[in-house]
Amino acid sequence: MSDARSILNLGIDVGGTKTYGVVLDGADKVVARGSSPTQKSAAGVQASVTGVARALAVELGIDITGFASVGIGIPGMVDTCTGEVVSAVNLGFDRMPLAAAMAPVFQVPVCIDNDMKVALRGAGLLLGTDSLVYLNIGTGVASAAMERGRVVRGTENIAGEIGHIIYEPGGPLCLCGQQGCLEAVLGGRYLVPRLAEAGVEWAGLGAMPKHPEYARCVGALAWAISVLYLMYDPSVIALGGGVVGAASWLPEALSAELTTRAARAMFPDFKLIESRLRFPSTTDRAEVGAIGAALVGRDSADSTKG
Repeated sequence: MSDARSILNLGIDVGGTKTYGVVLDGADKVVARGSSPTQKSAAGVQASVTGVARALAVELGIDITGFASVGIGIPGMVDTCTGEVVSAVNLGFDRMPLAAAMAPVFQVPVCIDNDMKVALRGAGLLLGTDSLVYLNIGTGVASAAMERGRVVRGTENIAGEIGHIIYEPGGPLCLCGQQGCLEAVLGGRYLVPRLAEAGVEWAGLGAMPKHPEYARCVGALAWAISVLYLMYDPSVIALGGGVVGAASWLPEALSAELTTRAARAMFPDFKLIESRLRFPSTTDRAEVGAIGAALVGRDSADSTKG
């Protein structure tokens, strides 16, 4: 085909446990999707990306060099100018020029970015907005913001690392070395075992509104959402990640919490904050990072051509 739908843009989201890939056509429709377990090493990540890409190429009946663009999202610090992964602690390596290593496989330039920054782009497409904050609560906690299509990065591309703001001074020890980080309260690696010790499960906590962990977690999440609203004033605040997806009770609980806060505070406008909350669907949550990676890969390819 020669129309926009024949332009195939590959996006790969490398996660701590799973590497997920999608292919977008020129009309931003997902035409192929697939995943495989992530191999945690520099060579393993390259093999994981290549394996998912080859499977998608086979599904589409093309060679792996047939993609018009390639984008990869990866957790950790990324130098978007050089395509180097500066640090990827959860994947077991650092200082790896991933873009240069993958370019010969695809025979097109490969764009690398932080996983939250690409997920932000994907969420913007799926929710139809270019002004949003994306808050991801999974194994860890992080956010990213976009204003009128411009991603807020900061000097070292770490803007949005809200998970390592101290929420409970003197609280639980975080892997970063601080005590009481928001991530140490809400991040899955801390939350799940803590609830297990208390004899409850996250998915069922919504049925126990008087449990101290209910108030603790809902309060922490409401605080994080309020902070992001005050920092960025986005038109949309989208929530994603495995912890969010595992709690079907969370939207109602957050609505009640924000309504309670609105009744006792003139500022910030908690009802307005509530109206801006969005919870992507299960499918969208799974694909948002890979879709965003495809978008940043395409944008990078287009800028190179231009």
